[in-house]
Formats: sequence, structure tokens, C-alpha cells
Amino acid sequence: MKVVLVLVLALPLVMLGCSVPETEIVVQDNAFQVSGSPRLVVETENGDITVRYSGGAGEVRVTATIRDPEKVEYQTSQIGDTVSVLANASTTDAGVDIEVEIPQKAQLELESENGRITLGDIDGSVSATTPNGDITIAGTLEPGSQARLRTSSGDVEVTLVNTPGVWLDAETSDGEISSVVPITITGRSRDDRLTGSIGDGSSSLTIRTSTGDITIK
Repeated sequence: MKVVLVLVLALPLVMLGCSVPETEIVVQDNAFQVSGSPRLVVETENGDITVRYSGGAGEVRVTATIRDPEKVEYQTSQIGDTVSVLANASTTDAGVDIEVEIPQKAQLELESENGRITLGDIDGSVSATTPNGDITIAGTLEPGSQARLRTSSGDVEVTLVNTPGVWLDAETSDGEISSVVPITITGRSRDDRLTGSIGDGSSSLTIRTSTGDITIK
């Protein structure tokens, strides 16, 4: 595992004769060698999670932008082909934004207590949860794969790329559901609940949001 640390100090802001204390920012970079279909587990208490396909194989690279590191507990670990990232912050001003580059067919388990989750070029199973933040996912759901997306307060947007089929179960308590992809609807269609199949329905997509819109592309 390779580790690179970069220290950044935000410049103080002086306004109306008052100065704001400097906020320390540390950028930490870790690389893990993996094989096959790796598993990535990310949990951050206060920060965004961004995951994208690296275009290569055999490596998971994690970049963490840590705000006020003295108030943050951050750690990474690897067991076999499972890479875990954990970040806890003791105050709301502190936190960690996490960016990850993954090889193909990675299995993702992502959770932020307060932040957005953004996934690009995904082609494996995904579980993404945030009580407060939007979830945006783009990629391919291969036959047999599952995507479970849940936010309490935020919009969910899914862009399906070269996906042969999806069984969709989407629900919002306060928002609307829309799709530009043809869906064969099962049961009664409502503005806040939509179930049905896209194509052959060979993968599974479950979406829940309490306050927010759901968009399928």
C-alpha cells in the first residue's frame, strides 16, 4: 500500500476587522493492489463520496481531503480484495471528502452521514446510502447485479449505459419520479411510486428518497 500526504492551509479571511482562524486541510492518497472483483466499503460521517472507474485493473486508489484533521478519525485497511475506508468527525466543521478510483466489476458499499454520493462508469453491484445528500449514478447494471440507493433528503439520478435490463422499484415520499427510458409498469403507477421492468429486467434497481425527485435516464 502506498501513502502520500499533502498538507494545505486555507488562507485566513479578514472581514470587518475580524479574522477567521485558518482551517487545516490534509490530502491523503492511498493505493491498494487487488485482483478479480474487489469490494470497496466506504463510511464517512461528514463528507462527499465520489467513485469512478479508473480505466485499468488491479488497483484501488483512495484520495481523502480531510478538513480539520485533529477532529477527524480517518483510516483505511485491506483484507484480501476488500478495501475499507472509515472517517469519523467530532464536529460539523470537520469532515472528509473521499474520492476513489476502482477497476472494473468492483462491488461497492458506500455510506455518508452527511454528503453527496456520485458514481461514474459503474459496472458492478452498488449499495449507496446518505441521510442528507443527492445520489447520482451512471453506468452499466450487468445481469444479476443489484443497485440499492437510499437518501432521506436529496434527489436521485440514474443514467443507465448499455444496460440490457433492470427491474425497477422506486419510491419518494415528497417528490416526483420520471424516466426517459421506457418502463413496463406493474401495479398502479403513482407520482411517488414506480415499479416495473426495463428491457429484460435481469438486474435490480431499488431507489428510496423521503424528500427529493427520482430521475431515470
